[in-house]
Amino acid sequence: QLLAKNPDSLDACDISPFLLQIVKEEHPSVNVKEADLMQTWPYPDNAFDMVLAYNVIMDLPSIDTAIKEMHRVLKRGGTAHVVMVHTLYNLFFNDKRATSETLPQRLARYVKEESLLVDTVPGYDQFLVYRRPPSAYVNAFIQNGLQLVEMREVIVDEKVADFPKYVERMGAPLFAYYILKKT
Repeated sequence: QLLAKNPDSLDACDISPFLLQIVKEEHPSVNVKEADLMQTWPYPDNAFDMVLAYNVIMDLPSIDTAIKEMHRVLKRGGTAHVVMVHTLYNLFFNDKRATSETLPQRLARYVKEESLLVDTVPGYDQFLVYRRPPSAYVNAFIQNGLQLVEMREVIVDEKVADFPKYVERMGAPLFAYYILKKT
């Protein structure tokens, strides 16, 4: 979708050489680099008008460097779009403990930061995510110079409910989407 907007250039980075090879093959005009988002990113200061972090921030044990780097590589007035699995979705559906806990026990964990083993990705039985309350993300964004413009919750609706496991999850928040601006 970004390529369809005919940007002057489009860069992508990932820690996985395998995924980068797929991008190279399917979208040869995209500039790809291998990068660990918990390290200094391989881009100069003020390089981008927009940064998109899609379903990655919640996979990082520490978000500080990634958010600092997001701010550093954005141009003044640039926007960051951060999309992640909603903290409630992970707490109620993806956490393997969810079926053995009572509702009050689960809700008591809402404000805590914790790692969870989830099974959202087929073939990955021990996929680790770091569940944080939304305030942890918002505070980190603000502390690192990113202004929160908008926060959206994307719920499970008819578009995804045709997958059998999602039918009983109708109305649950699936993604959290943050739109941020470097001022």
